[in-house]
Amino acid sequence: MSFGVGRGVVPPSQHAASERIPTGDGRRHRASSGVTLAPCHRDDRGITEWGASPNKLASLGLNVILLANLVGAGWLQLRFVRARTTFERLERWQTGFLPVYLAWAAIVVVVFPPLFGYA
Repeated sequence: MSFGVGRGVVPPSQHAASERIPTGDGRRHRASSGVTLAPCHRDDRGITEWGASPNKLASLGLNVILLANLVGAGWLQLRFVRARTTFERLERWQTGFLPVYLAWAAIVVVVFPPLFGYA
């Protein structure tokens, strides 16, 4: 089974033979955009099967930092809107995270290469 991507359905009689794409089950199908998508096959391997990589860990660390910043900023923004805190407090929270980003960047640049064998 294949899924076509495009704007509309064109009857098979209007397809040129060279434009038809085999689907693997003997039928031919042409998507109006020329792209055929096959359904994904379930794999028994989990995401941990592929192991850790420098890019995955750097992204994970940055995502955790961004999440913490977003949650804190959202909470302070809500308090500011309700007039329970000042804008300066929210501003200090945001600027206070700059050293955290800098520290994470330093860890990724200095610690990751030796940790992962410069791979």
